[in-house]
Amino acid sequence: MFKYYNIYKKEVKRVLTEEPNHPKGLWKYFFNWKKLAHSSSVKAKLPWISFPVIEFLKNNLKSDSKVFEYGGGGSTLFFLNRAAEVVTVEHNKEWFEILSSNIGKSTKWKPLFIEPEASADFNVNSFSNPEAYFSTEKEFENKNFKKYAASIDSYAGGYFDVVLVDGRVRPSCMKHGIPKVKKGGYLILDNSDRPYYLEYFLKHDAHLFEEVIGYSGPTPFCTWFNRTSVWRKK
Repeated sequence: MFKYYNIYKKEVKRVLTEEPNHPKGLWKYFFNWKKLAHSSSVKAKLPWISFPVIEFLKNNLKSDSKVFEYGGGGSTLFFLNRAAEVVTVEHNKEWFEILSSNIGKSTKWKPLFIEPEASADFNVNSFSNPEAYFSTEKEFENKNFKKYAASIDSYAGGYFDVVLVDGRVRPSCMKHGIPKVKKGGYLILDNSDRPYYLEYFLKHDAHLFEEVIGYSGPTPFCTWFNRTSVWRKK
């Protein structure tokens, strides 16, 4: 118990120091965080995002909600238990197969497996550019994720109640996903403390939204706290 308490206490102190306007209330998640420390997102059927946002989704998802997620996992199982329709795009074949075997047949789930394609104009200085479709991961050098990010394009504008961006090329996914979020719907970005994820959004699209959650919090399945942001479309 003391080991987990000290880890948690250290992270609380770090977050409150780095984010002086934090709304506090972090200790209420301690026991859930400790219980899930050695679990996994699929086993727990929970998204690998901060507890404040998990709590928000539990309170705001409706049985008729339509969800699009970039990157599948425990979030997929979580959404399928609460929403009417879930579309998941995944680039990793092994993970896609694991997820599919856990879900089986479901009329509510539309899985999309889309791998990156070769790209001759790969540029390490373009990660924040949503038009580049490049990933920072070493294994994806000289590849682009344009088809992956654009997989949401076949849906009508304002179709989804929730778009969760928690996969590859997140600036690109945000740009493609924003028109598909309905008014009053939610755009969610995990690891939003990484500046290059938000560089384009803050300059060009932030005015379309109001921020609901923009602070760090404890996150299941890991010892560090993470920032997951939620915006409501105006």
